[in-house]
Amino acid sequence: MSERSFPWHGFALAVVACIIIAISASIWAMS
Repeated sequence: MSERSFPWHGFALAVVACIIIAISASIWAMS
């Protein structure tokens, strides 16, 4: 697949953002 066929950078950024939010939420809930 080429980068033009699918926005891999956007997809990866969304996944990373979701992971960071999930980790931050879990840390905040434990504290």
